[in-house]
Amino acid sequence: MEEELPLRFEGRILPIDMSVADLGGKMLARSETVGRRMDAMDAFLAATAEFHRLTLITRNIADFEAVLNDILNPWIK
Repeated sequence: MEEELPLRFEGRILPIDMSVADLGGKMLARSETVGRRMDAMDAFLAATAEFHRLTLITRNIADFEAVLNDILNPWIK
């Protein structure tokens, strides 16, 4: 499984490099400033989406709205 997954998703996994990690840290700090502390993994997800100019798809919009504008919950009608 550990060897199969990277091959299966090759070219479709976005890395957390130093730029994304730095942005994630800034988002984490911003979330604390506005009183909506987010989980570190959520900060990395948000940073990856923002860095690559992607829309973040999630059911948990409230977890991200303090730091990210381009969010979509496709399960809401």
